[in-house]
Amino acid sequence: MRNEDGNDNDARFATQMESVYAARSYDTDPRYSEFSPTYLQRVQSMETAHLATLRSLELDRAMDRLRALDFGCGNGHWMARMLSWGLLQENLAGVDIRANSVQLARRLLPGCQIENNRDGVLPFADGSFDICFVNLVFTSILEERRRVQAAMELQRVTRAGGWIFVLDFRFNNASNPNVRALTLAELISLFGDCRLQRSRKLILAPPLAALVAPRAKWLAAALETLPFLRTHFLAALCKHSGGTEAHT
Repeated sequence: MRNEDGNDNDARFATQMESVYAARSYDTDPRYSEFSPTYLQRVQSMETAHLATLRSLELDRAMDRLRALDFGCGNGHWMARMLSWGLLQENLAGVDIRANSVQLARRLLPGCQIENNRDGVLPFADGSFDICFVNLVFTSILEERRRVQAAMELQRVTRAGGWIFVLDFRFNNASNPNVRALTLAELISLFGDCRLQRSRKLILAPPLAALVAPRAKWLAAALETLPFLRTHFLAALCKHSGGTEAHT
């Protein structure tokens, strides 16, 4: 049972997250929509990497049967992409700490279970999901204690042999104190009940993408082929699964 201090800390953390995203007008600013060439470059890179990894693991053959969770689902736009991959609304759930974003996601995807999660304890039974997606979440969690809790909860709700896909920043951003990089070594340490099966670098460095993508999409795509210009990674972890690690 949580004590009063724990509840207060959770409330402060939730308020802080809501404040950070509100300051960026994340859910309404056109810069964070596909109408922005820079943002489109980013989400297409993310989607391409996810699809390639799902295909390499032969999960593409069972999308309509997978029970999936989007951890940190925000306004539901990424969940909508998942549906285009073949997931079904009745098999897809989402959680987010921001109440306003949860309301937007529910309006967009009325057939999905989408919950506002403020205390870090996921409202799902053990082993509820075949696959959990975690996009750009851990870098927004600055406290190690909360990172550990998030990783433990994700492992708890993932079935044995199931998958956890984590996409996040590889580097700190000197201009943004609200994020903290996540390395593969840290990821492996956090997810002790899992084995890293795939990892790949992706996403052209945002400052460079902002400069190039609106003017020459082809050049942005060409630059992203250079691994040293990619600032993020996508890792696929299997819970209690064997296999050989693969890196690209």
